[in-house]
Amino acid sequence: MGHGTKVAGIAAGNGNTNAIYKGHAPKADIICVALNFSSNGPVVLDGINYLYQKAAAIGQPFVLNLSIGDYFGSHDGKDLQAQAIDVLFANVPGRSVVAAAGNAGNYNFHLNYTLSTDTNFTFIYTGGGGTQYLTYADTNNFKLAKFSYGVYNPNTLAYIGNIGFRDINTCLGTTVTDTLKNSLGDRIGIVQTTAGIQAGTYEMLTDIAMDSAGYLWTYESTGQGSFDAWNFDMALSGLPTVGQLPRMAYYKFTDTLQTICTSFQCSVEVITVANYTSREGHISCQQTYYQMPGPYDTLLYYCSRGPTRDNRIKPDIAATGDNILTTCQLFLCNYMAVTFPTTNQIITEDTMHITFSGTSSACPSVAGFVALYLQKNPTATNIQIKNAITGCAKVDYYTGSSLPNNSWGYGKLDGYNAMLCGTSGVQTVNYINTSVFPNPTQGQLWFNFDKEPGRVEIKLYSILGSEVKTVHTDQKNVSVSVANLPQGLYLYKILQDNSLLGEGKIVKE
Repeated sequence: MGHGTKVAGIAAGNGNTNAIYKGHAPKADIICVALNFSSNGPVVLDGINYLYQKAAAIGQPFVLNLSIGDYFGSHDGKDLQAQAIDVLFANVPGRSVVAAAGNAGNYNFHLNYTLSTDTNFTFIYTGGGGTQYLTYADTNNFKLAKFSYGVYNPNTLAYIGNIGFRDINTCLGTTVTDTLKNSLGDRIGIVQTTAGIQAGTYEMLTDIAMDSAGYLWTYESTGQGSFDAWNFDMALSGLPTVGQLPRMAYYKFTDTLQTICTSFQCSVEVITVANYTSREGHISCQQTYYQMPGPYDTLLYYCSRGPTRDNRIKPDIAATGDNILTTCQLFLCNYMAVTFPTTNQIITEDTMHITFSGTSSACPSVAGFVALYLQKNPTATNIQIKNAITGCAKVDYYTGSSLPNNSWGYGKLDGYNAMLCGTSGVQTVNYINTSVFPNPTQGQLWFNFDKEPGRVEIKLYSILGSEVKTVHTDQKNVSVSVANLPQGLYLYKILQDNSLLGEGKIVKE
């Protein structure tokens, strides 16, 4: 359906057919790889490595756009694929990676709770044949947990039984097979469980193969600790009431938290993008104005949300990703314009562009900006670019002021501000924890450091990037007067020997 064509057009379309649909970086070079979705191998990582090596061979900076992802995994950026991407991009001049947050924010497919001596449970739909169930937990938080899988009769809600409770050590590094039978001795299904450890995280995989369709399967747990699981087969509707099944008092419901695509989207090194709607309409191929659905300037209801499993802020930034008009696969555009009169409003008047929505379309908006940033600062590192984007984001009525959060990240992408207020040529080292108060302020600021900083510079910048004040100090607590500065938003950076120790925003009232 031309997904890659649409993405490329947003990031770098040259606008030759219609200049109003030009991409963000229209003079950028483009190189792409196609993914083999039927392969079980590390195809994403193979593609990334190819692009990385090609850019290095021709001596060009590059930004990697990843409008792709799935929802199964540890959601902590500690899996092998995410670690490999981190190695390629961390602190490498002229390299940046941007990824789509995902489009599952309206699905209740995440389960998390703290265990107790009670036996809690959640229903799993098996789709008549089988399902896979993945559980993740920190290794120091699941050793005393016990789990099992059980079955209810869907008609009588009678409990048939479970496979017995076990702990993670029974299946660590091996596969345990259990057979569940009914009261007549007939086999209902086979349950296979295996577990491993990756970067301090337990990963437990359970395969349920059913012999008889229609039973209500359960995931059951007790003991101490907590865990996370993601599964679209967990029951969302048609659940029995406590009156019908008293044990429902111990039922644990799924939620819409931590719905970010897993793996690299949860990495610190990746700029993860949410999407909001902006365009109100366009001239369609019928030469009439087509009003696009609102509400405008708001985050899309289905945009995936954080945090990561280890409770870090994600996404990092939001960009326009709904009702975008971009390049279209020509055959598809022409076919839809002629064949589908009820839906051809989404094709533009030139029949060469199409509407495109989702975080897949918000992601190349940020990637296109990063290409421009690298044109100006070709040796900037990924973290420097990320800091410029997040530190200079737009905050408005729709984002609210309580940022960063796990819906908007640090706010809306403001390319103009990020281009001007980001500090280029500065290497980021270990941050020093800093509290700045009062903020907003009317005249006096206090910078309090959690340790002796050594000799540092505190620099204040206007939102246009002009340096407006510099203070030198070697004290843990220092007062800075901003009484003579106009009202508005300012950026501060704490530097030591041209190394960035900290940064943030202040408001002068």
